[in-house]
Order: sequence, then C-alpha cells, then structure tokens
Amino acid sequence: MLLTTRWAALGAVAMTLGALPSASAQLGGFGDPATLISQVQGLGATSQLVNNAVIVEGVVTAQFPLLGGFYVQEEDADTDGDAATSEGLFVSSTSFSVTPGNKVRLEGTVSEQFGRTRISLTSGIIDASQNYIGQVPVTPVQLPTPTSDYFERYEGMQVQFQQTLSVTELFNLGRFGEVVVSSGGPLQIPTNVVSPGQPANDLADLNLRNQIVIDDVSNQQNPDPIVYPTPQLSAGNTIRRGDTVQNTTGIMGFNFGTYRLQPTVQPSFQTQNPRTSGPADVGGRLKVAGFNALNYFTTLDERGANDPVEFQRQTDKLVAAITSINADVFGLMELENNGFGDGSAIDTLVDALNAAAGAGTFAFIDPGTATVGTDAITVGLIYKPSKVTPSGDAAVLISSLFGTPDPGSGSQNRAPIAQTFLENSTGEMFTVAVNHFRSKGAGGLNDPSNPDFDQGDGQGFFNDFRTRAAVELADWLATDPTAADDADILIIGDLNAYLMEDPIKALEAAGYANLLDQYINDPYSFVFLGEEGALDHALAAGSLAGQVTGVTEWHINADEALSLDYNVEFKSLGQITSLYSPVPYRASDHDPIIIGLNLPEPASLGLMFVGIFVVTMRRAPRQAAC
Repeated sequence: MLLTTRWAALGAVAMTLGALPSASAQLGGFGDPATLISQVQGLGATSQLVNNAVIVEGVVTAQFPLLGGFYVQEEDADTDGDAATSEGLFVSSTSFSVTPGNKVRLEGTVSEQFGRTRISLTSGIIDASQNYIGQVPVTPVQLPTPTSDYFERYEGMQVQFQQTLSVTELFNLGRFGEVVVSSGGPLQIPTNVVSPGQPANDLADLNLRNQIVIDDVSNQQNPDPIVYPTPQLSAGNTIRRGDTVQNTTGIMGFNFGTYRLQPTVQPSFQTQNPRTSGPADVGGRLKVAGFNALNYFTTLDERGANDPVEFQRQTDKLVAAITSINADVFGLMELENNGFGDGSAIDTLVDALNAAAGAGTFAFIDPGTATVGTDAITVGLIYKPSKVTPSGDAAVLISSLFGTPDPGSGSQNRAPIAQTFLENSTGEMFTVAVNHFRSKGAGGLNDPSNPDFDQGDGQGFFNDFRTRAAVELADWLATDPTAADDADILIIGDLNAYLMEDPIKALEAAGYANLLDQYINDPYSFVFLGEEGALDHALAAGSLAGQVTGVTEWHINADEALSLDYNVEFKSLGQITSLYSPVPYRASDHDPIIIGLNLPEPASLGLMFVGIFVVTMRRAPRQAAC
C-alpha cells in the first residue's frame, strides 16, 4: 500500500510542473526587497505562507533534476539568527537551468509537498558571475536528535553528519534508493533488549530520533543503477547492515513522512559487517538448525514464487544455504502446507538438496497427516539419515491455540511438530520441536478491550495469544508426546516474540534454558523497520542444555538488501541477472540458528549397540527416504 501511494503521489507532482515563463517585472533585481527564506519556512512543519506568491533571494546549493528542482539557501549575512527556522528551501522547476554556487532571485508560490516546504517557480534571474557557495554554511548535525521533528529547523539546508553512522535498514534500497543509518550501531528492537512497557517505549522513542534516510537524490522507483554502494549495487558488490559511513554531506530534505539527506557528496560506505563463507563453528558431533524458508510453495503464484523461473531461483538459494549450514537436523518454517507426497513442498526441497549433496543425504519427517493443521504454511523437519535416526512417531499438537482457528480471535499459531531422534554413533536420544507462532500484526483485530489487542508495551498484537501458546507448548512437551522417555528437548523456530517478551519468559519459567542468551551477544535474526531482534529461538530442556557446545546465528538474510532475493519484480531486465546469485545470501528474510550438540557417549561399546537396537525397534515407518 505504501509503495502504491508513493507512486501515485509522484505522478500527481509531475503533472504540476510546467514551463517557466520569463522573469516578471515585479521580480526586481538583486538586492531589492525580498522575503527571507526563514520567513517562508517559519516555525513548525508547515509554512504560514502557503498559497502566497513570494520573492526570495539566495544561493543555489544543489540541483537535483530527478527530484524535479533545486535547493537555495539564504546568504549567511541575511539569516534571521533564529536557530529554530530553516534558511533553505526547495524550488520546484525543471526548466530553470542553475548551477550550485549561482546566486538567484526567484518568484514563486509557496506550497507544502508531503511535508516539504517549497515554492513553485514562476520567474527568476541568475547571477553566475562568481561562485557564491562560500556565502552559505554547511551546518553540522548529529544523531540522535532531541525531538522527533528536530531536523525541521534544517529542512532545505546544507548539513553534514560528522559522526560515524551505521547502516540499519536496506529494505527500500532497491525500490527507492534509500539507506537508513543510525548512530552507535544498527538499531535494536526495544523488547529484544529491555522489558516491555515504559523501558521499551523509551527506547522506541530514542530509535525514532536516532535515524536518517540517505536518499539517492531521485524520486524514481526501481532505480537502475542502484547507486549504493559505489558504483552500483550488484550480487557481488553489496552493502550490509552494520557497514558505516562518515562525514555525510548534503541537503536536509523531508518527503514521504521522513527526514532524509540528499547527498551533495557521494557517500562512501565502509565494510564493517562482511559476508562469511559459512556460519561460525558451534562444535559438537551433531548440529541442529532452525530456518524460516520464506514461503517455499510448489503451488506457484500463491505466497512464494510466481512462476517456474522464480521458483528455481528460490530453490537454488535455499539449497545453497541449507547445504552450507550442513546441519544434521533442520527445523523449517513457512513451507507450503500441501502434504508429504511427491511434489509437496518438503518433498521437492529434499529432492533438490539430494541432487546437490548426493542421493540419500537428506530425508524428511512425515507425521502421518495429510496436512499439519489448517494454515497455508507449516513447519517441517528434515535430517541426515547417516547421522541420526527418527525414534518412534512424530507428534503434532492440534488445539484451539495450534493448527485450528481460535474462536476468540480468528487467528492461529501453526501446529508444532515434535520428533525424537537417536544419534547413530551413540544411541543417545533428543527431541526437536519445531514451531511457528502467530505474527504481531493486527489481523483484523479492532477491539481494544480484547487482551490480544496491542497493549502499547512494545509486544504488538496477539501477545496474550502467543504467551498462552508458549505455556501450552511446554505443557504438551512435558507429556512426552513422542514417547521418548527422555527429557532432552530442544524447542526451535520462529516464535514471533523477542527476547524480553512474555512468550519467551513463559518458556523460561517452564524450565527451558534460553540458548541465545547463553551463547550470543546481542542476538538477532530479523529486521523490522530498521530494528534488529531475535524472532527465531532455541531453548533446551532437561540435561540437553549442558550438552550444547555452541550456538550461532548466520546473518545471511537480515543484514542484506531485499532486492538481492530471488524475485524478479521491481527490477530492470539487467538487474534480474545482476542482482541475483544462487548463494545463501538473501535466501530468506530470517537468519538461521545453528546449535552444536555433544550427546553423552555410552559407557561401553556394548551399551551403545544395545541402545541402538532398543530405539531402532521403535522407529517410525513413515520417514520419507529420498
């Protein structure tokens, strides 16, 4: 909706720009009385002179044809001395040829364009006898600001961020050429690091005051080239969250609801968060991973790929990611819920994995149901038969909270799947429960008295629903649903709750050790509106926490530009090729989590074989060998 609105607005603006008539008689000459630019801007976000014709005089600081005009700034000698009023102004004109450093005298009508004060030029004269740029200062500014609208006092002025700023958002890099930066490193989701309520709200306010958009001096959609990083974005020349930029100089603009810097000097981004060839080593004889596959659908033009070309691109990226992670058990989320037969999503993915890694390398768990619950997406488990063997049947939790619509809200958590595995080399067992809780969106909920309504504490909608689900999940697993007679349980998956939120605290209260807290500094697996947080979790029960050798997140997705994914929409023909590579990076929108395990070795070789024999007799017959 946002993208459509922006495009419609741009179209409307383009139609208002007409040819420039000759200078009018009333324009006068340089030095004649004129309205100060600070008077046009005034105090506050909206000019008090809207719809009035004015004459202003100043120095051209930037010409941006792709923005439909240029910026002028009052000479230093004519400023009003009030730091709260801006000395810069946007001039809307495509037919008045100016160069930065020109002095200009302009006549036009004042208006507000999506919050940006401007004049629509009707006539003007130019003094190009010398370069006057030295008569207007470059004002130093910094983040965070004291108030959310603090940059209004600099709107249209030359400014410079002298501090080091970090890339915190790349969502609109390919769509609109935007990079969001912040001070002190990338921004964090408040409830990932502080308690819900006032602490989270205070951090949310600080985050809003600690960011600025670096724009590409263009209103074009789907720019080609995408100019960041220099010389242009491609699959092999990338910019990532956490990369830095310093001494960023340009014009402070405002458009589409946010302050933005229109650079007059090309920003030079410095790599601080390089890609890695694989995840960090977690040790252990076994590795378990959780990975959100971002709507892997074999039914085309639904939630995932739109056509066979996109589907192949999506598959190739997922295969590259999964084989690079090289875990022995994967809990997957956002698979199409279309069963376990030939051509199903999980079957197709395992076939592709085995084509890349070798026949029989991977297999999947078939829980013996036609679908897993009623949602369009489901969770799934794949594993390496050479390393682990399923023990007994998989268990699926179906309840009013899981797998079926909740009568009170019309929403649901995806049904979890639990499966016990034995390690082939030792006969030791552990259970993996893979989950995907309901998202934080409103989902049509509009009754503020409903406990699932957003409580304004940073936890979003349906927090109560997710919390009750966490309690029910722990209670269900305590009943030993896989008949393992073994308390070593690992909960993994996208719980749609951040580290300090109620659902995670409920699982910790039920006796689960939070492995992210124990092994990772500042964990995150997802970025939303420029803020990073851990939506994907790993929690261990029983003695399993003591058998963990390491935990890592591989940041192949959250830190990457959206435009590097498999989709072909919003890209030129050349970019469909140049922005894509069949590598793990931007295979999804969530980062995978990898857990290393060293299950206790048997006291003797004979005991090991006894253990294997006993557990093998209880194996489920329904695992799909590929």
